[in-house]
Amino acid sequence: TRMFAPILAFTCDEIWLSMPHRSEDDPRNVLLNQMNTAFTEYALSDDEMARWDTLIRIRNDVNAVIESARAAKRIGKPLEAAVTLRATDKGGEELLKTVSGMNLQELLIVSSCLISGKPVEGAVSGTGTANPGLTVSVREAEGSKCPRCWVMTKEADEETGLCPRCQRVVAAIK
Repeated sequence: TRMFAPILAFTCDEIWLSMPHRSEDDPRNVLLNQMNTAFTEYALSDDEMARWDTLIRIRNDVNAVIESARAAKRIGKPLEAAVTLRATDKGGEELLKTVSGMNLQELLIVSSCLISGKPVEGAVSGTGTANPGLTVSVREAEGSKCPRCWVMTKEADEETGLCPRCQRVVAAIK
């Protein structure tokens, strides 16, 4: 907001007035605050950057297989996909270990993402080009489509049709 304030002064001021602030911020107006500090002060460490680079390589491989599944008319949009990642060698195991703990479903923008040791029957599969030790399988996600986020889920609320994540978000808004 501070970076865009000289260009979009009124819009950034509206944003500034409605967002939470740190104790060192002047909440009255965005232009009364110091400009952002150098990125080196809050940049990710080399290990964190390497982890995100690994995720991006995995995402490129997943997107390639999703496109194959779309071309085969197995799925429409990526949110209709259930993705399974399987390591086929030590390199693949290291890749999956690197991204463990990340919310792969949201980061890959699919309805579900599982890590499995078994091949998936009836799925469109491919070996990663960026990650040859990784097999990506894509099949149609099961369940109903959440009307808010469009994720396919078997755990939708019967009354609203919302997925568990959207149920929590809507409850927090109310």
